[in-house]
Amino acid sequence: MSIKWLFIVVIVLLVMGISLSNYFLSYYFHKEYISHHLDTVSSYFKAETERIIKPVETFLYNIQALVCCGILDFNDIEKTNRFLMEFMNKYPYITSINYGDGKGNGYLILNNRGKWVNIIKKVEEKGYVTWNIIDKDGKIIKKQKVKDEYDPRNTIWYKQAVHAKDIQWSKEYIFRTTKEPGVTASLILRPDSGEVVGIDMMIKDISSALKRAKEN
Repeated sequence: MSIKWLFIVVIVLLVMGISLSNYFLSYYFHKEYISHHLDTVSSYFKAETERIIKPVETFLYNIQALVCCGILDFNDIEKTNRFLMEFMNKYPYITSINYGDGKGNGYLILNNRGKWVNIIKKVEEKGYVTWNIIDKDGKIIKKQKVKDEYDPRNTIWYKQAVHAKDIQWSKEYIFRTTKEPGVTASLILRPDSGEVVGIDMMIKDISSALKRAKEN
């Protein structure tokens, strides 16, 4: 091989080496850049998710303390409505709050897009529940008894918490009331009476809350 061709080969190899070097450096820094931003996004959504979860868990512990002290009684429906509605108005991604005891009595308050309702289950009214239409102050303005075999003890939120010591989060499931997918955080209130409370959140409302937080 002549010196000329040898020189050309050396130049070509040098150019290829520099190009490959630049490619790998570019790839490395690009990878590091993406990794950094993925970590940032992950941390952001983790923080925003915590902002949704923390008030729910704190409120569950508050309910537990108030029930154990005898301050909150789910049999006093209108008083309970007012207390829970204040929290639900503050955190609009809360769909409903459930209560059930070991005998099968139950209470539910639902914010159905601004229309507030109770569903009350009494053991002595076998095969029926009472739907209460309630105003913005928690007062019952209309009652209707409906055939329904509802028993809170058979629900996901009740079963997951009744024998647990701390707050339990359900997997995604279809809510009985709204027919929409959601999750429930529930907590045992008094193990001796089997009292459990659960807070429901629809997936679409959680997504909307995260979206609003991102925009802000």
